[in-house]
Amino acid sequence: MKCQQVANLLDLPGVLFCDMLKNYFRITVRNLIKQKSWIFISFISLVVGMTSFILLMLYARYELSYDSFFKHSDQIFQLGQYLPDWKHGGSNNFALTSGVVGPTLKEEFPEVVYAVRTKEVESPLTYQQKSILGKGLYADRDFLRVFTFPIKAGDRDTALKDPFSIVLSETLSEKLFGSENPIGQIVSFANDQILHVTGVVEDIPGNTHLKFDYLISFLTMYSFRDDIDSVWGILNYTNYLQLSDRVSYRAFEKKLSAIVAKYHDQDSINRRYFLIPLQNIHFATHINFLPGQNINKRNIYLLMAIAFLILVISCINYINLATARAGTRSKEVGIRKTVGATCRQLQKQFLGESFLLTFFSILISLAAVCLLFPVFRQIAGSEIPVNTLLEGGNAAGLLGLFIMVGFLAGGYPAFYLSALKPINVLKNSSGPRLSGGQQKFRNLLIVFQFGVTIVLVVATSAIQKQLIFIKNRDIGYNRDNVVTVRAWNNESREKPQTIKNELLKSPLISDAAVANVAPLAFTEVNDIAVEAETGEMVDLPMVTTYFIDDNYLNVLNMKITSGRNFSRNLSANIDNQVIINETVARMTGLKNPVGKKVLKWGREMRIIGVVKDFHYTSFRTKIEPLMFSYNLERSNIFLIKIAGHHIRDTLEYIDSTFRRFSSNFAFDYAFMDDLYNNLHRKEGHLGGIILSFSILTMIIAAIGLYGLISFVVEIKCKEIGIRKVLGASVFSVLALILKKFFILITVALLISLPIAYYLTHAYLKGFVYHIGLKAGLFAFSVFVIMIVAVLSIVRQTVKAAVKNPTESLRQE
Repeated sequence: MKCQQVANLLDLPGVLFCDMLKNYFRITVRNLIKQKSWIFISFISLVVGMTSFILLMLYARYELSYDSFFKHSDQIFQLGQYLPDWKHGGSNNFALTSGVVGPTLKEEFPEVVYAVRTKEVESPLTYQQKSILGKGLYADRDFLRVFTFPIKAGDRDTALKDPFSIVLSETLSEKLFGSENPIGQIVSFANDQILHVTGVVEDIPGNTHLKFDYLISFLTMYSFRDDIDSVWGILNYTNYLQLSDRVSYRAFEKKLSAIVAKYHDQDSINRRYFLIPLQNIHFATHINFLPGQNINKRNIYLLMAIAFLILVISCINYINLATARAGTRSKEVGIRKTVGATCRQLQKQFLGESFLLTFFSILISLAAVCLLFPVFRQIAGSEIPVNTLLEGGNAAGLLGLFIMVGFLAGGYPAFYLSALKPINVLKNSSGPRLSGGQQKFRNLLIVFQFGVTIVLVVATSAIQKQLIFIKNRDIGYNRDNVVTVRAWNNESREKPQTIKNELLKSPLISDAAVANVAPLAFTEVNDIAVEAETGEMVDLPMVTTYFIDDNYLNVLNMKITSGRNFSRNLSANIDNQVIINETVARMTGLKNPVGKKVLKWGREMRIIGVVKDFHYTSFRTKIEPLMFSYNLERSNIFLIKIAGHHIRDTLEYIDSTFRRFSSNFAFDYAFMDDLYNNLHRKEGHLGGIILSFSILTMIIAAIGLYGLISFVVEIKCKEIGIRKVLGASVFSVLALILKKFFILITVALLISLPIAYYLTHAYLKGFVYHIGLKAGLFAFSVFVIMIVAVLSIVRQTVKAAVKNPTESLRQE
């Protein structure tokens, strides 16, 4: 809108209005140019603060948007169940339910518009000579009606209607078929099962818990399972419900008790079904077996709080420096007021300076955000799309940021400077003195600034130390130089011993084993009964079973504390033998477990050994009961111990060895170290974010302190000269300048350290196994803060202290 148009709207003469705006702009620019050092420091502070704020708020907004883009997202819920006698990972809440419960709820409750079931699956898809590994879901026919992913090809209503039909993601379709039309094509899956391509969906966005490369019709599972519609007690499937509009899910939840009473037996009568709102799934860390990577919502709010604090700290620099320079601008205020300028006009002038500086700062901040965005995504471990910056909501947010920072940074200086009395200003050649209240306000800002910095430094130190603790703690086995390779096809799975022998022919391979899983996850979890010392059978719920061969424990250097390992040479009955961990023995009160009976699914087995407890889940959960069972048929993971040098050659040798047994082998491998680190990936990303922005906070505080001490030295220049003429030492001059600032930093320490202790203690409580909060951690944090403070002010103070007093007095 042109200046003349604005003038017409305000009913002002156009020329007069335009001249007024030009005059304000000209004066503002001239004043900013005259104050280069102050402008530079304030500009850098605002740029760093706003860049940090924008990046953190983009991350928070993206995380909080999970699963919100579906058409009826507020009416979609995942079905969970509470099992009072089953505790797993510290919780009795489970996201998995039976395959029969969803259809039953749709049949019996008119409030249920759709009920869909899913089950995760992972396997290569093969077309001609191409074999591509992907992660998928078995999904009911109505899945694409409930979850409205954009369709590129096929019919949303019928794509998953028939058994043996598959819907591909756009990227997977292009990899398999190139430019060919995928609809009607045939792909092989999971040991040569034939599937017909019936649809293609756009690639799945990152902000959904539903991650898949393909969807297979749920009816396909009926070809190899006959218990889906009959067994209520298993935890195998994820059920989603879409409720009709205006139905309260809390009210509907209460009706689910009738399902328990009607369909579950007496042993399960205490279970309870509940609903998880779709948009809360990403944050429901207290529920077992949720799909996707979950994050505690408090961590998102913590990062948002850090974003605001960094922004406030950068604005504090502007406020402190602006009021510190009041002496140099007081004469300007006095003269302008003398010639008729009003307080309102001066406030507009000073606010104009703030908004102009904020405007240029936000432009540079946006450029910095674009430049740093790839690095930030890597630190945060987030899939935030690059085009996020161009979304309309973010544009409105930037406008709000501009207005907020302009007023936050410039409001107090504008009102303070415009309120100066002309007679007091012109009478006092050294400029106005801060009143007691104003001095306290500035001190409060400095204390707040360093208090926040101290809390962040302590939190960063604690998080980094916990991550180091997790990485270096003895977890009960040796994961160094162990590569896991998944065997997907029958050729590889049917000859594990032969493949192991071929691998061991190379000096690059030192050992190998097969199992159904690496020791990093829950797999099959069942209730078992264990024979106690009295001979009675003790029920033990939720025991994880690993299916392994006789070399698994050796490859991972797991310690057997009692009994022996599996051995095909020592027993022909190896299939009915188990090895338990120490937790099982402790929970059942067994002092001599070897030889005791174990019942699982009505099958009797014998304990032949006890393995020392090891961590196979996150440090946030205690070590759970686990047993090993010898079973090569269910073992499709090869654990290969490599020599540790010539890694590329070793991986090529492993790949070529498997391809000798299967020409279309898909080489799916991972290092155990990487898999272990993935258990604590969210903690690592949170630690990386807080570390990065704690450093930036310290930089902002240091910049502000540097600028403030520069102006204090400038104001005290004459006083310092007089004191030196009267015989003051360099040390006493340094003490004069530094005393006040170190008192404020000490006050900040006394206030912030208890807060830092409380917050870090609350964070560490989320881990069953964690570091202790010792004095050394806080001492290190205080040392870092003091070093930053000293480096910020030492140059200016020493320069002022050693300056020849004649120069200071002559200059005055």
